[in-house]
Amino acid sequence: MLIKIFRKLYRYNILILFLIFLITLTYSFLLANKRYINFEYGKFDLGNMSQIVWNTSQGRFMEVTDQFGTNMPRWGMSHVDPILILFVPIYWVYDNPMILILIQHIFILSAIFPLFLLSKKKLKSSLIGYLIVLTYILYPAIGFTLVWTGFHGISFVAPLLVWIVWILEKDDFKSSKLYWILIIAMLLGKEEIGAILALGSVFLYFKNKKLAVKTFLISFSWFIFAFFIVIPHYANLRESSISNFAQKTGVFDLDTDQAGGDNFFFQRYEYLGSSYSEMLKTFLTRPDKVLKVSTTKDKITALNNLLGPLGYIAILNPFWLVTTPDLAIVLLSKDDIFDISNHRIGLVISGLFISYLYLLAFMKKREKSATLTKGFAFVVLFLTLFFSNSTNNPLYVSGKSLITNKFIFKIFPALANEIKITKEYQIGESRLSKVPSNNPKCLNEMVHIINELNPKIYTGPDYLGAHAANREVNALFPARFWDADLVIADIFETKTVNPLGSTGWTFNKEGLRRLVDSQNYVHKYSCGRISAFEKGNSLDSSQFIKDSSSNLVWYDFGTDKISLQISVKKLDSHQLDIFIQKKEGSFLDKTTFWTFENVSDSSIKFSFINYISVAFRESLDRAHADQIIEEIYHPKLVSNLPSGDYKVFYGVGDLLNAQEVYIGEIKIL
Repeated sequence: MLIKIFRKLYRYNILILFLIFLITLTYSFLLANKRYINFEYGKFDLGNMSQIVWNTSQGRFMEVTDQFGTNMPRWGMSHVDPILILFVPIYWVYDNPMILILIQHIFILSAIFPLFLLSKKKLKSSLIGYLIVLTYILYPAIGFTLVWTGFHGISFVAPLLVWIVWILEKDDFKSSKLYWILIIAMLLGKEEIGAILALGSVFLYFKNKKLAVKTFLISFSWFIFAFFIVIPHYANLRESSISNFAQKTGVFDLDTDQAGGDNFFFQRYEYLGSSYSEMLKTFLTRPDKVLKVSTTKDKITALNNLLGPLGYIAILNPFWLVTTPDLAIVLLSKDDIFDISNHRIGLVISGLFISYLYLLAFMKKREKSATLTKGFAFVVLFLTLFFSNSTNNPLYVSGKSLITNKFIFKIFPALANEIKITKEYQIGESRLSKVPSNNPKCLNEMVHIINELNPKIYTGPDYLGAHAANREVNALFPARFWDADLVIADIFETKTVNPLGSTGWTFNKEGLRRLVDSQNYVHKYSCGRISAFEKGNSLDSSQFIKDSSSNLVWYDFGTDKISLQISVKKLDSHQLDIFIQKKEGSFLDKTTFWTFENVSDSSIKFSFINYISVAFRESLDRAHADQIIEEIYHPKLVSNLPSGDYKVFYGVGDLLNAQEVYIGEIKIL
């Protein structure tokens, strides 16, 4: 009976595949959209990709804001992926960044069709075809590519390699218009893909010499053009951007060599040499250096997670070798960029699955009944499930959670309730605390400000970069703090300066200090760790004063790393006027913050970093023991904060250790 049912199902293979495709597409996109809503996609890289498409749709061809605040063609950031142009007509109609993710999901999951059709042609078995399709969908690296990595040109075009192999097999390796369309599309996906397709033409040579030679010449020529002509030609734009950034921030002790040179990513391979010729020479003559970098524990783990789900022996078929340029990029890098959650292995995944399918075809040819081949395909599927669990494949983990934990809080609602405790404080009394952190509500309020003001020139933290993408300038703070229409500052965000070998604190503090000193920006809103500033005249201030009234009452507070004194001059919902005096310690990596806590319900509170004070932290570091800083601050409280009486706390500390002192009570109407 079961055999008859399966035979009937086989007649509707395409319909079944399409159903699998739609279910997986819907589920994976919902998970990806959840990450977008939770601000887990940032400027790097979804924000950059969307900005490129949006700017191109507005007539600024392939223009993007680099991490130092300068707008330049995409190749100025050492990447050549003009495939993004294909999305421009869509952006004329609908310009949400998640449309890029949706279409990428469609392309990645479309590979199940050629994989199934190839298995039918080479293995004469629909059952094995379905096993391969399920293995592909549940493969850990595919789950991370769909849900985790955002949009990248290489991830978008990677499944086209599977389609190309199927078209060649179907047409008996003859040339066709569709073949060349897919080849050109792949070349436009990323600069090194030309080298991959050139290697692929070696395999094609044994089937169609003329087509192989044409493919090699076109692919390798594009690789040389993109990698050795286009990228170096635009390197000067990046170097100028770094110099301008240093000048505007006033920080000149930069390791610009790491971000300079013909290619932005040279610093990842600097142990091999400072030029392509030196790198090649070292690679060939110093295998000890290569092995030391390429066989670290993390990279061995990544290889295990990449090859293990396919039973390891998939590499016995050599087709995967065409993707060695991408494997070299991740294995030879001294930075930790090799992981199954990294977009750079997109084509490696496609290459491995083609090798796996051809290996099964070889096994099938060596036996009469195909029982061993089917058994091996089943084992590989179970291995894929095992690795999905051990690597926390987001598709697998989410599905497992959906099945097992969906109704826990509905059954036990008491588990979700918070215990509300209210405590009385005396003025000057201190308590342990935490530096405020961001939450989705806070970040959504910042997105509302971005959309409301719609600034032409914007700068902010990386995690807001995808939501702020579609504008002419989408910079990373502190870049463009000097002329942005809207500045959203987060001093804990160091994405901008990581390649410069310098701490982000130096840039962020100095950029914020200069912004406030300029008196050209007014504080618009704060929550958690971020504050928004727009152009205008500021009412807030933080400055040294010569002396203060002798009848002030001082309160001590601080941590084991920093101690301060604070005194209150004025405290109400319209203006907070306080005096601060440093006793000991350094403000190098410390911050101060405000907390407003409801008198009758301590669970109702609103905390945020005091960026007016932060901007002058270096002033406190330079201050003598008897110097006093007066801060006048006009709080911008959340609009939906319940009215009532609120306790006011002033805090100081770092991410590990913080304390705050109670300084009074105000009424919020």
